[in-house]
Amino acid sequence: MRRWSFLSTLRVRLTVSHLIAMLVVTTVYGAIVSTLIVRNASQSLDDRLQNDFRWASTMAQQNPEGRLTWFEGDERPENNPWLSVSNSAGQIVYRTPVAIRSPVPESGWLADNADGSIAIVPNDVAPFRIVSGQANIAGQPVIIQVGRSEFFMREELVEIFFVLAFGLPLSVIVTSLAGFWLARRSLTPLERMTEHAQAITADRLDERLLVDDPRDEIGRLGNAFNALLDRLEESFRKARQFTSDVSHELRTPLTVIRSVGEVGLRGDRATTDYRTLVGSMLEEVNRLTDLVDKLLTLSRSDIGSLKPKVETVELGELADSIVSDIEVLAAEKNQTLSVERVNSALCVADAVVLRQALVNIVDNAIKYSPTNSQIRIRTFTVGGHSLFEVQDPGPGISPDLQQRIFDRFYRYDPNASKNIGVGLGLAIAKSSVEANDGELVCESVAGEGSCFRVQLPRKSSPTKPEGCR
Repeated sequence: MRRWSFLSTLRVRLTVSHLIAMLVVTTVYGAIVSTLIVRNASQSLDDRLQNDFRWASTMAQQNPEGRLTWFEGDERPENNPWLSVSNSAGQIVYRTPVAIRSPVPESGWLADNADGSIAIVPNDVAPFRIVSGQANIAGQPVIIQVGRSEFFMREELVEIFFVLAFGLPLSVIVTSLAGFWLARRSLTPLERMTEHAQAITADRLDERLLVDDPRDEIGRLGNAFNALLDRLEESFRKARQFTSDVSHELRTPLTVIRSVGEVGLRGDRATTDYRTLVGSMLEEVNRLTDLVDKLLTLSRSDIGSLKPKVETVELGELADSIVSDIEVLAAEKNQTLSVERVNSALCVADAVVLRQALVNIVDNAIKYSPTNSQIRIRTFTVGGHSLFEVQDPGPGISPDLQQRIFDRFYRYDPNASKNIGVGLGLAIAKSSVEANDGELVCESVAGEGSCFRVQLPRKSSPTKPEGCR
């Protein structure tokens, strides 16, 4: 693995990938271009030979002695073709200087089989192409043979291949270096973000990454990381607050239990006194047990293990059941609980989990409502939802505190004169409602009471919308 350690950085991997891609592309491109060039050059030479044959068939001249001659206007060998003309008896009647200097032994056999096709014959310098065909010149049937060497074609191909052989690799190297520079420049902000992220610890969660351009991919990554830091900072803040609140709530009953125990150990006491002390200790133990149960419920909700068992629940019937069980608490303050079932409010939820949430909401209304007051519970439907409302005539909640009341251990007590619990009831209610795909909201005006509304997915057809009255 050590031999590949140079590929550990992203910029190197990008450059190597770019280099490999360029090599593959240039190789394929070079092969295709080379094939096309060779084919076109060969076709061009064949076309030139055919033109030479037509020229030889039409440009013949007959001198006064009756001999056939051809005009040779260019002495350069690449422009002056190899030309040999023979009569029907196989006798040579004309040859160009090029044909005289460069005899082709196979020309006799090709003349005997003249069919107008092009033949390639070997040569010391380069292969030779000859086209042999029959013609009639000045009333005489003749065999015309025109040839050209592949030497000049191959010279041109060598020059082109030389350019491709050196130009394409050079372009690959240049583009790879440019790609490495571009990758390094593009990833520099990411390196800075990495260094900054490594310096962020649990004690420095208020720091954020610097984002150069929030519109590009790296900028969006930085924004996403900063958003993650926001959530982590908030989670750490809540965790610290939660730990502090739990410590405080646990300390009070434990202190009471210890104090009662110490008092019980001081001297001899009557059986009745001991029973009173033990009863007081058991009350604090029950309080601790209730607190632990609530914390476990919230913990299961946080980790997603609070899985509701879906069933059909009629909120009106559930409201009647809750009032039947909890009205004894309202009776202690001479309060009355009324249930108004506007219509059949069927919903899909876990009855046990939902019942606990609604009990906490009603219990919260009883705690904050004054004596000799009425707490109204309404169940109805709106659109695709079934609703459960609890309206109390309590002191109301100011707008800036209406979201905080759902925080754990937050206790809203405008009078600060009575024990209102540990501040977990509404937090548990909100978690339980949301576990059933519902929503818990609070509408309140300071001094005019509060309305807590639970909205859940309904199962029946929609009816006319109604709200708090």
